[in-house]
Amino acid sequence: MEIQINGSTQLVGFFAYPAKHSLSPKMQSLAMQLTHTNAIYLAFEIQKEQLDAAIHSIYTFDMLGANISMPNKTEVLKYLDNYTQSCDLIGAANTIVNRDQQLLGYNTDGIGFIRSLQAAGVTYKKKL
Repeated sequence: MEIQINGSTQLVGFFAYPAKHSLSPKMQSLAMQLTHTNAIYLAFEIQKEQLDAAIHSIYTFDMLGANISMPNKTEVLKYLDNYTQSCDLIGAANTIVNRDQQLLGYNTDGIGFIRSLQAAGVTYKKKL
């Protein structure tokens, strides 16, 4: 199965600095292919001072959204129309979804960390 890019193919970005080392474009593009999502995932090296322009590109290019990594996770909150309680608790967003020209923020770091502890059999409740 190979990726078929056409005039309707949408873009999803990875905004981080550095970003060139990331394996996410390969993994995420394969996931989109396997789920029959007509989109491609690309990494963009976005430094903090470029974040405003990068966020506006989501609107400009009608992107599905973007994943955000350092140094932009905390700074990105001010650009979002709404975000989940997990973003509020952690103080950062790592995922943006563009839904009807509204940027919605999510943070999957916390749940990912908890699931990795569970998978490793680590008991973490009542440890504080």
